Amino acid sequence: MTEDEFYEFLDAALAALEAKQAQLLAEYRMGSHARWWFDQAAGVLKFYDDPQQKIDLEARVVVLGTFAPEAKSWKWGWANSTLSDAQRQASSDLKTLADATSVDFFAEESEFVVEPGMEWELAAMAVAHLNLLGVYRAPSALGKHMTFLGILEVTAG
Repeated sequence: MTEDEFYEFLDAALAALEAKQAQLLAEYRMGSHARWWFDQAAGVLKFYDDPQQKIDLEARVVVLGTFAPEAKSWKWGWANSTLSDAQRQASSDLKTLADATSVDFFAEESEFVVEPGMEWELAAMAVAHLNLLGVYRAPSALGKHMTFLGILEVTAG
C-alpha cells in the first residue's frame, strides 16, 4: 500500500467509525449508561441501568488495544499478556495490517508512543479491518489507561 493509499484507508476508517459510533449511541445509548462491566473471560461488555442494577445492554467484544494517556502509548490487545488467550487470539488478525498497509506498528508487540488522537485512528483502522460495529473506550478505575473494545454484536437487555 502506498502512503497515499494508507491515508485514504485511514480517512475512510475514521469516517466509518464516526458513523458507527453515532448509530450505536442512537440505537442503544451506548456510552451513556451509568455503569458498565467487562467480563473478559466471556468477552462480554455489560451496561447497567441504575438504580435497579439491571443489565440494559450487552455487547460481545474484542480488546483492540489499550491507551495510556500520560505515557502517550498504545499496546495491541493481541500483544497484551494480561489478557486471556481467547482475547489475544480474537484480535490477532490485526497483525496482518502490517503487511497490508506496509506500516510496522500494526505488528508491534510492545507498547509504542502515539501522537494525540492516534489512539482513535488505530481503533478506527482495527474496526474497519475486523468489520466491527464500533468501539467502546473503557476507562480504568484509576484513570491510568483506556481499553478500546471492538463491538462484535449488541443485545438489548
